[in-house]
Amino acid sequence: MKKLISVFYTIPIVATLIFVYPQISMSQTPPLQDLAQEEVKRLSDPGADFKPIAKVSELPGGLNKTFSEMADPGKPFNSGCVRTKDLPSQGMNFAAASSNRLWISYQSGGFCLMNKLELHEISANKNKLLWSTITPRPMASIKDISEFLKKTNSKKN
Repeated sequence: MKKLISVFYTIPIVATLIFVYPQISMSQTPPLQDLAQEEVKRLSDPGADFKPIAKVSELPGGLNKTFSEMADPGKPFNSGCVRTKDLPSQGMNFAAASSNRLWISYQSGGFCLMNKLELHEISANKNKLLWSTITPRPMASIKDISEFLKKTNSKKN
Protein backbone atom coordinates (compact mmCIF):
# COMPACT_ATOMS: atom_id res chain seq x y z
CA MET A 1 0.00 0.00 0.00
CA LYS A 2 2.87 2.39 0.82
CA LYS A 3 4.42 1.78 -2.60
CA LEU A 4 1.11 2.50 -4.30
CA ILE A 5 0.77 5.78 -2.40
CA SER A 6 4.35 6.85 -3.21
CA VAL A 7 3.80 6.03 -6.90
CA PHE A 8 0.53 7.98 -6.77
CA TYR A 9 2.42 11.08 -5.57
CA THR A 10 5.45 10.56 -7.81
CA ILE A 11 3.64 10.31 -11.16
CA PRO A 12 2.30 13.91 -11.16
CA ILE A 13 5.70 15.26 -10.13
CA VAL A 14 7.53 13.39 -12.88
CA ALA A 15 4.89 14.37 -15.45
CA THR A 16 5.27 18.01 -14.42
CA LEU A 17 9.04 17.84 -14.81
CA ILE A 18 8.85 16.20 -18.21
CA PHE A 19 5.95 18.04 -19.85
CA VAL A 20 5.18 21.30 -18.05
CA TYR A 21 8.42 22.64 -16.58
CA PRO A 22 10.36 22.74 -19.88
CA GLN A 23 7.55 24.73 -21.51
CA ILE A 24 7.44 27.20 -18.63
CA SER A 25 11.22 27.54 -18.61
CA MET A 26 11.41 28.01 -22.37
CA SER A 27 8.65 30.62 -22.36
CA GLN A 28 10.34 32.64 -19.62
CA THR A 29 13.90 32.46 -20.87
CA PRO A 30 14.30 34.22 -24.20
CA PRO A 31 17.75 33.85 -25.73
CA LEU A 32 20.38 36.22 -24.47
CA GLN A 33 20.87 37.59 -27.97
CA ASP A 34 17.34 39.02 -27.63
CA LEU A 35 18.79 41.37 -25.02
CA ALA A 36 20.20 44.37 -26.84
CA GLN A 37 23.97 44.63 -26.50
CA GLU A 38 23.54 48.30 -25.59
CA GLU A 39 21.78 47.14 -22.40
CA VAL A 40 24.73 44.91 -21.52
CA LYS A 41 27.21 47.73 -22.25
CA ARG A 42 25.16 50.17 -20.18
CA LEU A 43 25.65 47.95 -17.12
CA SER A 44 29.44 47.99 -17.32
CA ASP A 45 29.67 51.72 -18.08
CA PRO A 46 31.44 53.43 -15.13
CA GLY A 47 29.14 56.41 -15.62
CA ALA A 48 25.99 54.32 -15.47
CA ASP A 49 23.44 55.85 -13.18
CA PHE A 50 22.05 52.65 -11.65
CA LYS A 51 21.20 53.12 -7.98
CA PRO A 52 20.66 50.10 -5.71
CA ILE A 53 17.18 49.71 -4.22
CA ALA A 54 16.92 48.31 -0.69
CA LYS A 55 13.20 47.51 -0.45
CA VAL A 56 10.38 46.37 -2.71
CA SER A 57 8.35 49.41 -1.64
CA GLU A 58 11.09 51.64 -3.15
CA LEU A 59 10.84 50.15 -6.66
CA PRO A 60 10.12 53.01 -9.10
CA GLY A 61 7.46 53.57 -11.73
CA GLY A 62 4.67 51.66 -10.03
CA LEU A 63 6.67 48.42 -10.04
CA ASN A 64 6.40 48.45 -6.25
CA LYS A 65 2.71 47.66 -6.81
CA THR A 66 3.50 45.01 -9.45
CA PHE A 67 5.85 43.26 -7.02
CA SER A 68 3.86 44.03 -3.85
CA GLU A 69 3.67 40.30 -3.04
CA MET A 70 7.48 40.06 -2.88
CA ALA A 71 9.61 39.96 0.29
CA ASP A 72 12.38 42.48 0.85
CA PRO A 73 15.98 41.19 0.60
CA GLY A 74 16.84 38.85 3.47
CA LYS A 75 13.23 38.53 4.63
CA PRO A 76 11.41 35.17 4.71
CA PHE A 77 9.21 34.04 1.84
CA ASN A 78 7.62 30.79 0.69
CA SER A 79 10.51 29.14 -1.12
CA GLY A 80 8.94 25.70 -1.55
CA CYS A 81 5.72 23.92 -2.35
CA VAL A 82 4.34 24.06 1.17
CA ARG A 83 2.94 27.52 1.78
CA THR A 84 3.04 29.44 5.02
CA LYS A 85 0.12 31.80 5.37
CA ASP A 86 0.97 35.50 5.11
CA LEU A 87 4.37 34.93 3.45
CA PRO A 88 4.95 36.06 -0.15
CA SER A 89 6.00 33.49 -2.76
CA GLN A 90 8.88 35.62 -4.03
CA GLY A 91 11.89 37.28 -2.44
CA MET A 92 13.89 40.15 -3.89
CA ASN A 93 17.67 39.63 -3.93
CA PHE A 94 18.78 42.85 -5.57
CA ALA A 95 17.40 45.69 -7.65
CA ALA A 96 18.92 48.77 -9.22
CA ALA A 97 17.29 51.53 -11.23
CA SER A 98 18.36 54.29 -13.57
CA SER A 99 16.14 57.03 -14.92
CA ASN A 100 14.45 54.63 -17.34
CA ARG A 101 15.63 51.06 -16.56
CA LEU A 102 15.25 48.64 -13.66
CA TRP A 103 17.18 45.41 -13.14
CA ILE A 104 15.68 43.09 -10.54
CA SER A 105 16.96 39.74 -9.30
CA TYR A 106 14.56 37.67 -7.24
CA GLN A 107 13.76 34.14 -6.19
CA SER A 108 10.42 32.54 -6.85
CA GLY A 109 9.25 29.61 -4.75
CA GLY A 110 7.15 26.65 -5.77
CA PHE A 111 7.95 23.19 -7.06
CA CYS A 112 11.57 24.31 -7.28
CA LEU A 113 13.22 27.55 -6.17
CA MET A 114 14.11 29.60 -9.24
CA ASN A 115 16.44 32.58 -9.51
CA LYS A 116 15.03 35.13 -11.93
CA LEU A 117 16.53 38.22 -13.52
CA GLU A 118 14.43 40.85 -15.28
CA LEU A 119 15.01 44.14 -17.07
CA HIS A 120 12.13 46.63 -17.06
CA GLU A 121 11.73 49.88 -18.93
CA ILE A 122 10.24 52.40 -16.52
CA SER A 123 8.42 55.62 -17.29
CA ALA A 124 5.88 57.85 -15.65
CA ASN A 125 2.86 56.37 -17.42
CA LYS A 126 3.83 52.82 -18.43
CA ASN A 127 6.31 50.10 -17.52
CA LYS A 128 7.41 47.37 -19.85
CA LEU A 129 9.20 44.08 -19.22
CA LEU A 130 12.04 44.12 -21.77
CA TRP A 131 13.77 40.86 -20.92
CA SER A 132 13.65 38.01 -18.43
CA THR A 133 15.68 34.89 -17.73
CA ILE A 134 16.35 32.25 -15.12
CA THR A 135 19.83 32.38 -13.61
CA PRO A 136 21.91 29.66 -11.92
CA ARG A 137 22.27 31.75 -8.78
CA PRO A 138 20.87 34.95 -7.26
CA MET A 139 22.42 38.21 -8.44
CA ALA A 140 23.57 40.54 -5.65
CA SER A 141 24.89 43.56 -7.56
CA ILE A 142 25.09 45.29 -10.93
CA LYS A 143 28.58 43.77 -11.25
CA ASP A 144 27.11 40.25 -10.77
CA ILE A 145 24.48 40.93 -13.45
CA SER A 146 27.05 42.34 -15.87
CA GLU A 147 29.42 39.40 -15.37
CA PHE A 148 26.59 36.89 -15.78
CA LEU A 149 25.48 38.49 -19.05
CA LYS A 150 29.04 38.65 -20.41
CA LYS A 151 29.80 35.02 -19.51
CA THR A 152 26.50 33.77 -20.88
CA ASN A 153 26.92 35.78 -24.07
CA SER A 154 30.47 34.52 -24.64
CA LYS A 155 29.21 30.91 -24.40
CA LYS A 156 26.64 31.58 -27.12
CA ASN A 157 29.15 33.04 -29.59
